[in-house]
Amino acid sequence: MTENEDEYTSRLVKLVLIGDGTSGKTSLAYRYVNDTFSKPYSQTLGIDCLLKRTILSSNVHVTAQIWHIGGQSIGGGMLDKYLYNADGVILVYDVTNLESFENLMDWKEQVLQLIRLRSDAKFPHFVLVGNKIDLEHLRVVRGQRQEAFAKKQGMSSYFVSAKTGEGVTMCFKKVIADILGIKLTVKDHDYQYTIVKAEIVKEKKKCTENSTVQSVARPKSPEKSSFCVVQ
Repeated sequence: MTENEDEYTSRLVKLVLIGDGTSGKTSLAYRYVNDTFSKPYSQTLGIDCLLKRTILSSNVHVTAQIWHIGGQSIGGGMLDKYLYNADGVILVYDVTNLESFENLMDWKEQVLQLIRLRSDAKFPHFVLVGNKIDLEHLRVVRGQRQEAFAKKQGMSSYFVSAKTGEGVTMCFKKVIADILGIKLTVKDHDYQYTIVKAEIVKEKKKCTENSTVQSVARPKSPEKSSFCVVQ
């Protein structure tokens, strides 16, 4: 380690995403790691593990392990092993699905119970993420309700869209920075943007043959990433 490197250089951070099935945990993980989104839904069986290498505050090199657990695993016997030594636990719900929000407390209690059973367990940084904010017209859980719940439970709170990428990269960067106790710089907020085409829903009105619509550009991170799958 050189004199210009700080104590957090080359740190490893383990983040575990939990929540009901269809809340978008897998899509959220892949959006952050690979900047991709897949439409067809396929429920995660067991757990997936992705790796994302990033640099924060100019010289803080971090490798983030992103573990996302299948929604059906809340009572699974392996859950404690997946959560063991996690630096952060991210509770994900779908803002268009009230039940996924109401079940968050059950997920958190399950984590706390597992922590209490292990004397060597690390107490993680809890994070609340409301996903699918691109579906504002279908939203049933308002921002005020999420913020109130997060404040009561002592969690940081974020709103994101795994589909469009809105808020995803910054959410993960802030979570990692909070865990490491570092302050993000202006450079951490700078991204490269590319224009993406939005889908056009055909209505009864006749559209011109070559009509296209462009949406706000999504962030595209130049950071390296890799993945592994754990069954």
